[in-house]
Amino acid sequence: MFAVDIFTDTTMQVAWGDEDYGESETSFVATPLTLTTLLSYTGPSGASPLVLSPAPPTHPHPIILFDGGLEVGGNVVPHIIAVEDDPAGPEILWTRPMSGVMAASFALDLRDIGTGKDSLWTFTRRTPNDGTTLADHRFLYRFGIANGTMISGPLDLNARVIGPNEQGIYVPASAISMAGDENNPVLIVSAVKYVTFAGLIDIPVSTYVVAINLETGNLHWKIQTPYTTGQYPITVDETNGALIFATTHGYEGGGIRVVGEGQ
Repeated sequence: MFAVDIFTDTTMQVAWGDEDYGESETSFVATPLTLTTLLSYTGPSGASPLVLSPAPPTHPHPIILFDGGLEVGGNVVPHIIAVEDDPAGPEILWTRPMSGVMAASFALDLRDIGTGKDSLWTFTRRTPNDGTTLADHRFLYRFGIANGTMISGPLDLNARVIGPNEQGIYVPASAISMAGDENNPVLIVSAVKYVTFAGLIDIPVSTYVVAINLETGNLHWKIQTPYTTGQYPITVDETNGALIFATTHGYEGGGIRVVGEGQ
């Protein structure tokens, strides 16, 4: 894990010009980048780092959260890793082993932000020959950022999505987006049902975009779509909001989807 310092006290002059357009030579100030190693660990790593800056009041320096493999008993085990970005040198706050690798960045829960009770959401995914089943990865997990403690039990996504008499397992399969506010937080994620081919390759056969009310843990809504594992930006005006996402090219009905109020 590297950090790049883009604010330094050292500057240099760089000259440029374009004779074809008759521009005169001009100079500007460029700041060299400084590369710092935060932590060495083993891959794979699927989540872009989540940075809390300013940090919760329990910590004086920014906290950086990411995933990576750490050796345990001679085996590389996927972990969530929390590092405090102390100017004197990075300090590992905690690590937490997980049942599988993580495929998307952690999502910050909208409740208790900045109070020291900050928390994140994540999930794991299956990889070939890791000894797990799809059913092992149907959960969403919430962990406290201060110490990595699990907050309440895992949230079973499949139980909130699967229809009556429907076979198979739905698992989380996209970046997690948060909507609402601290009093009415809603988690948005895609839920995908796969069939396994040749014991190794999971092929998607059904996909929903799902919204879950985090205060109650209940399904808020679900919409069936072509296969999608992206992100879910939300646009808002004075009275309405809309969720925008892309479905995967090559699957029937692939393209851009917009989910508006009341849908």
